[in-house]
Amino acid sequence: MIRGFVPAAFRDAREPVGMSRGDLVRLAGIADEGTPRRWELGQACPQIDVLRRALAAINGEAEQKQLPPVGVGEVIVTDAATRYLSD
Repeated sequence: MIRGFVPAAFRDAREPVGMSRGDLVRLAGIADEGTPRRWELGQACPQIDVLRRALAAINGEAEQKQLPPVGVGEVIVTDAATRYLSD
């Protein structure tokens, strides 16, 4: 489980590039079609490797549309004072 995952920030990264949740599932190799929906509703948190694949897919679309890339630090936010070494 990822501490600090911000569901709205993830949705805000996906929507401007015009990527549907179905597109994200296909391009990022996510096993379950409902997974991105659960992330965006705050019902589940992605594993870091799956999140990286999802952001790579989003950033591929962003590059084609000449939009800035989205970094992991934009969708995972933790206060520096409360971080653990594993964060």
